[in-house]
Amino acid sequence: MYMLRIEHPVPNYEGWKQAFDSAPVGREKSGVRRYQILRPVDDPNFVMIDLEFDTIN
Repeated sequence: MYMLRIEHPVPNYEGWKQAFDSAPVGREKSGVRRYQILRPVDDPNFVMIDLEFDTIN
């Protein structure tokens, strides 16, 4: 299992989440097995996305 973490601020979490959910940009096709979205308690407009892959390629 390989994990890629992406971290970045977003202007509005609800708007970002709706866009993330409605446009998966081929995550599954790119080999993403699972993903997890995390947010720190002190900054609700900062996201961390963990993408899990079976292989490094």
